Amino acid sequence: MLGSPNRIVTRFEIGAGPEMHKRIVELGKARDGKETRLLEISKLLAFAQSQPGRLPPETVERARNTAATLSAEIEALRDEATAIGSKIELAKTSRVVAEQAIYEGVSVQCGSFRYRVVGEHGGCAIAPAENGLALCALSEIDLDDSSVPDGLS
Repeated sequence: MLGSPNRIVTRFEIGAGPEMHKRIVELGKARDGKETRLLEISKLLAFAQSQPGRLPPETVERARNTAATLSAEIEALRDEATAIGSKIELAKTSRVVAEQAIYEGVSVQCGSFRYRVVGEHGGCAIAPAENGLALCALSEIDLDDSSVPDGLS
């Protein structure tokens, strides 16, 4: 049961929040910066290999260590971005399900779309549709949650 027969305002927000999209952008910028640094270090290491003895061995060793550290950091940033991307994709199928009833006063927001329930309805769901959010019968949606990956429910 969602809402109240007394039409008390009840709000739901579903989907990926703007902070997830912002984090993806931040991760991309951080990864780009680290990849640029790694490219410069790779050039230094290529120079050291083509011109043995021109650079002190300590410098070459520090460059190798820095390159290894940057590579690990870049991989971690990619992994985090992939995980967030998976959550965003999963959020595209977000829905609000009322198994018994949904009452007027319920409002569901998903990104820039909002659906306000008018009247009283039996069991139904509010889910993404072609042009925003829509009220749909429970028989129209897949209630099987087994497709939700571990840690994302």
